[in-house]
Amino acid sequence: MRSSAGETEAIRRPVRHLSRRLELALAVAAALVLGALGVASTRFRPPVDRARAAEIEAIRSALEAPRPALPDEFRATVAIAACTGTRVGPRQYLTAAHCVVDPRSGQVKDWLAPPYPIDLTNALDTEHPSPGDVRAQVVIVGMHVHPRYRGDVERAFAEEDYRPDVALLVVDREIVGIPIAPIGAWRIDVSRPLLLVGTRPPVLEPADAAPPERRLKEVPARTVALDPLHAFDAGSLGDTFFLTVGPPADHRAYAISFGDSGGAAYEIVGERAFVVGVHAVTFAVTTGHTRLDEASGVASWLEGLGAWVVRARSAGEASGG
Repeated sequence: MRSSAGETEAIRRPVRHLSRRLELALAVAAALVLGALGVASTRFRPPVDRARAAEIEAIRSALEAPRPALPDEFRATVAIAACTGTRVGPRQYLTAAHCVVDPRSGQVKDWLAPPYPIDLTNALDTEHPSPGDVRAQVVIVGMHVHPRYRGDVERAFAEEDYRPDVALLVVDREIVGIPIAPIGAWRIDVSRPLLLVGTRPPVLEPADAAPPERRLKEVPARTVALDPLHAFDAGSLGDTFFLTVGPPADHRAYAISFGDSGGAAYEIVGERAFVVGVHAVTFAVTTGHTRLDEASGVASWLEGLGAWVVRARSAGEASGG
């Protein structure tokens, strides 16, 4: 006996539903297989060092919370390419290479390639404007990416191919009113207290939410030996990067995130803040900063491009006191 159209549709509906569920299950299974193959192809990662993780958690708990910087603090900080930058010479501005390089092409982004006009300002706290706020339009006449930098920086770290993630912009004229922050080219040791500066809102801002207003913040940090969740080669890493506590993933716990890239890691010597690192890469429980000392080879490179470099902490104490 022939079934009616309604009866036929009633039979087909659960079949189609089952088919879609089967397709979904197959897709998930395929993704898991591909993921497993990808994991198998990478170097074996040892288990988490729980004692080290507990030590880092204790350091983080002892640090002060991030706070908005006061209007007259860190006035050398500017916003560059949706990241953070620092004036380190008369016409020189320091940032992270990954802020200015297109990872697909490995070349400087078209809209930053010289000659290109750009607005530079240290007026980053729009809720509390200051008489010292400076805004100026200049032209980029030089974009210098460290010659050892590798554009796919995340993969480079996964492959333990550590490269300096640092770039220097040179503009066509000096901007009066934005101070120059000197670079401290001495080696940063483990357990050294530092301040991180960035242009993300200070707290309770999701990492993927673009803030309607930029606001400068100050984040206390302390250098640490290793991130317990990643198997770094300490020798190679130590020549190019140093790590500080400040997990990017948990933005409610600590406020270092996207937009803070390129920001300065400052060491306060005497009464002066010296730039000793550039915020480059974020990890599960720590943040990686490109070293600016002689061991990394970055200090001499920056000095050759016109940046103000101080090589000895004792000289910093003399100038800052």
